[in-house]
Amino acid sequence: MANLVSKRMQIKKYHAIDLDIYEAGLELRNKILRIPLGKSLYDENLSIEKENDFYGLFLENVLSATLGIFEESPIIAHLTSFAVEEKVQQMGVGSALLNFVENDLVKMGFKEIEVSARQTALGFYQKMGFEVSDGPIWNEDLEIWDFLMFKKLKDI
Repeated sequence: MANLVSKRMQIKKYHAIDLDIYEAGLELRNKILRIPLGKSLYDENLSIEKENDFYGLFLENVLSATLGIFEESPIIAHLTSFAVEEKVQQMGVGSALLNFVENDLVKMGFKEIEVSARQTALGFYQKMGFEVSDGPIWNEDLEIWDFLMFKKLKDI
């Protein structure tokens, strides 16, 4: 199945000013990351995202996965808001997107990537080579436990 997905897949880097893609990303993030918690992404201060880099994975021209990146320091990138459409989870879509992003971050000079991961995502990130550096940490905004994780990026 992963081979079929890769043939239909396109990954794009975008920003908040790319309104069509950004709004589709907001909808996906809200559906996957907020609604199950009884929250709405649209109640949050989204202006803090204006400088973020976003990446979207499209399957047959439909946004199926997205994540954001911001600079934590000149050598550390912070991954945030990673959402994959439920119907394509466990099909290699998230892994493909994260691999693409990691390669892009290396080209940009980053040496490490960090993420605040939900307990439900720990296994995915560990499979992708991330290690827990702290946690569990109570996330006041989302009212869930997070784990701070990191991964050293390898030169390509």
